[in-house]
Amino acid sequence: MLPLIGKGITTSAFSLLLLFFFGTIFLYIGSLLLGGQKSIPLFLRRRIRGKQNTSLEYEKDEKGQTIASHASSADNKHTSRSTGFSRVNSAEREVPGYPLGFIPKSKEEREHIGKYPDYAELSGVPWPHLYHNFDPLRAIPRPYRPFRWTYHQTMSLSRMETDWWLEVESTYKERVAQRKELYRLNGRKILDWLPGEDVQVACRETMELVVMWLVRRYPQCFELVGDTETQDGKIFVNHLLGTQTPLDRGMHPLMVLLEHVPEDFAIMLPTITPTKDPTNPTVTYTFRAGVICSSIGWSLETKLGLCLHDIHHTTGNVPDYAAKMSFSMDRFFSKNLPPKKPIQRGSWSFEIGQPLFILPGDEHHRTVRSFQNPNVSVQDIYLRVDWQTLRRLPISGAVLFNYKAVFTPMDQLREEPNIPALLVKILTEGKKELLKYKGTWHVEHVIIPTLTAWATEQVDNGIVENDWEVLV
Repeated sequence: MLPLIGKGITTSAFSLLLLFFFGTIFLYIGSLLLGGQKSIPLFLRRRIRGKQNTSLEYEKDEKGQTIASHASSADNKHTSRSTGFSRVNSAEREVPGYPLGFIPKSKEEREHIGKYPDYAELSGVPWPHLYHNFDPLRAIPRPYRPFRWTYHQTMSLSRMETDWWLEVESTYKERVAQRKELYRLNGRKILDWLPGEDVQVACRETMELVVMWLVRRYPQCFELVGDTETQDGKIFVNHLLGTQTPLDRGMHPLMVLLEHVPEDFAIMLPTITPTKDPTNPTVTYTFRAGVICSSIGWSLETKLGLCLHDIHHTTGNVPDYAAKMSFSMDRFFSKNLPPKKPIQRGSWSFEIGQPLFILPGDEHHRTVRSFQNPNVSVQDIYLRVDWQTLRRLPISGAVLFNYKAVFTPMDQLREEPNIPALLVKILTEGKKELLKYKGTWHVEHVIIPTLTAWATEQVDNGIVENDWEVLV
């Protein structure tokens, strides 16, 4: 009898299991039909929660491109000290176009955060230290020297020095006046933005971050005071220019930057293109807004609305970009740039004079670079360094690219240890395609023999050891 009893018990258990399984399915379907997801029993909701979407929907922007649209904060339940809103496991969630754990703030969250929040707390990047004993009339730019060997095309990134994100020095008033004149002459060729709420949010966030940073770094030069004519508004007091600019009465944020900051700013936002795999869309970052007054041979007008690949390869002809850098750049922007880890890099060239802005197709510029002028001397030539930074904005999620052009008379390199020898190595042995793109040929007949002589002089004077050499 025992085997018979055992068999009966097994059959009954299997029947009950089948009954529970089909009953659960009917209960789930019935709950959806009657009351939607909120009517599903709690034990079922917990099981399916991990399979919900990443709170992204797809919309068309003004050009018909697909962009990411984030769900309301009701679907995001992770507690944030800065926002007071909550989101579920945000550190483990991946939203297409952004680093793991980062989610741009929803409209409700932005309203809760308000104007002029603590961006250091939101981003994890500390505010700068106060610059003690700063004299804006005597300050000179730091000697940026982004030279390296072996010289090949890479992103060459390093962690940003947060005290030097923006720099005020003795050319401040001259550069601001020059940039305002460039805007008067060229308008939307150097300052413009595409439509979209996400663009306006990023522009406003950039302006707030910049002016608040300047006030903390250079309090003797800049102040933020309350504006009694607007709710929670501020007035930016610029003691260097003797101006007061209301920030909340309608002036576009990019115009505020143009009138007070001698740096270029480009705002990049992700464009999401669905694929056959709904969990793995294609992400490209596009140039959506900016103020660019320091470009040589290109302009904001020719790049606005383009993705990284088209900016650098299709319209830029950057050597090796398509073959070696396109994939890594797109991945870096969408995966590897959290707000707390801004980076910096530099690019360089040699110029006759100090050209700040040259439109594409400029005939004079083309003529100057087309031959080696025998009348050009060392005193006519300047090292131009574009010191660049990249950071993700903590509210909009936009990537902010900014840079400043710094000019150094070439003869100042004479006393800088090892620099002449390193430059000779690059200019004589570097990859020809890179040097052609850099555009140094028109002055190489002057700078190569001069730098060679200075390198020998440094050895003779004991500035550099006799057996010193550039190593790979």
